[in-house]
Amino acid sequence: MLFPFGVKSIIFGFPMSDIDTLLFDLGGVLVEFNDGFKVFDWANLSPEAFFEQWIASPTVREFEAGLITTDQFAEGVVREFHLPVSTQEFLENFQSLPKGLFEGTEDLLLKLRGEYRLACFSNTNQLHWPMLRDDLRISELMDECFISCFTGLLKPDREAYEFVLKTLNCSAEQVVFFDDNPINVKAATECGLRAYQVEGFAGLVGKLTQLGVL
Repeated sequence: MLFPFGVKSIIFGFPMSDIDTLLFDLGGVLVEFNDGFKVFDWANLSPEAFFEQWIASPTVREFEAGLITTDQFAEGVVREFHLPVSTQEFLENFQSLPKGLFEGTEDLLLKLRGEYRLACFSNTNQLHWPMLRDDLRISELMDECFISCFTGLLKPDREAYEFVLKTLNCSAEQVVFFDDNPINVKAATECGLRAYQVEGFAGLVGKLTQLGVL
């Protein structure tokens, strides 16, 4: 279903008036990470190198797909990333990763929701989702939530993007996707979505403005 909205300009070869859905990653795009997150240091990796390994980790993928328990996840990550801490210390720090919505994000989403269908598409697990859902009210701000621990499908797998499009019942060209991970953006583009790498509130607003959405 297409929602009625005003005529937009044509940006980068795409008519912006045919957008049905704005699709957002959560962490790094709408949700700010906590500065107290120590796993980067424990793993002796930069955040960029850490998340590159994280997204490909068999243990992480199984956990974020809802296939293993929290204890199995912690044991696997401590072993796989050679962390010099106990599984309990890792879990306590990992659970604190989401800090909150970037300032201004809620007002932005409420403004956009009057004109577009909004959806989130996140590799999110059973430890983080309750806080995102209840404290940050993500599910109230979105029309659809695609959360990997419930769908069993993860970015950057093609099946995950195809599931989103099938559920939204629209073509790939009608969806604009925002993610902070270039791997996920590349995969989305290969599936036909209009996908852009953005980081934080300022990056998101800047891209939405550039696209003529704002």
